[in-house]
Amino acid sequence: RFATQSPILSRQKPAKIRTLAIIAAGGSRISPVFIGHLQQELGALTRAQFVSRHDVHAKFAGRPIDDQPVLNWLNELEAQAEFVVYVADEEPNEWTRVCIRQADTVLLVANASSSPRLNTSEELALSVHPPSTGRLVLIHDNRSAAVSGTSAWLDERPHIGQHHHVALEDASDIQRLVRFISCKAHGFVAAGGGSLGSAHLGVYKAFVEAGARFDYLGGTSSGAAMMAGFARGLNAEQIDRGTHNVFVKSRAFRRPTLPRFALLDHKAFDRALREEYGDVLIEDLWLPFFALSCPPSWETLASRSGIRLAPGCPAAVLHG
Repeated sequence: RFATQSPILSRQKPAKIRTLAIIAAGGSRISPVFIGHLQQELGALTRAQFVSRHDVHAKFAGRPIDDQPVLNWLNELEAQAEFVVYVADEEPNEWTRVCIRQADTVLLVANASSSPRLNTSEELALSVHPPSTGRLVLIHDNRSAAVSGTSAWLDERPHIGQHHHVALEDASDIQRLVRFISCKAHGFVAAGGGSLGSAHLGVYKAFVEAGARFDYLGGTSSGAAMMAGFARGLNAEQIDRGTHNVFVKSRAFRRPTLPRFALLDHKAFDRALREEYGDVLIEDLWLPFFALSCPPSWETLASRSGIRLAPGCPAAVLHG
């Protein structure tokens, strides 16, 4: 009966993206440093061609951007290259419109410290392409211990498919973004199991030491708590110490309560997790992260941002 009533997940692969438009988001200009890094890392995986308005003017001096010979040349580039990246201008001019029309999807790029207000170019891009297929890239000069302010960007773009934090101090975040763009991203999803969930620490560490790189992390129950630590930027040893503090030192799992929603009193668990993870929003984590839990109503399936890491993990642990 369970097999016949369970939904069958589609095994269709997502459509391969071959053309991408980079649009300046918020009050930002497109970082040439970011473009250079992206060109280098994308070129290491595929035969990619980057095209800007300056490239078009160099080849077709004096011709309008939307002239047919120009469009024919762009179509020829798409036929010859494995991947074409259109770098739009900051303003919504004719070249920006051409970039949006030619692209399969859009990458909204902004300096994380700039104004998050949705601009005219973004409005145009998101009217042509489904927002759920787009990506928001927030650029940081350095990888700080904590990110803040992401929710303001997501509030302006509530239906954007995914957001990424990219620090320019090294290549790791750019490489991760390229794997997402090229549909080659890998994730690590951890199951539950109470205190046995800490076994995921050793498994994850072994994979990483063997050369694996994970681009998004998730889990349910105690597995979600373990992955949240990695998404925060902690290593296996730090999470192991924190796990000892949460499960042993605080005795968080030895506080039973009347089982209206869960068997355990969440207050001690909340306090212990907040001490270990801090007051961090899930969307402010450096790595994409999700936690799964069964809502008490069992009536809806929802994906939300604006959830703090400390309360979010107990929901997965106590209701997972």
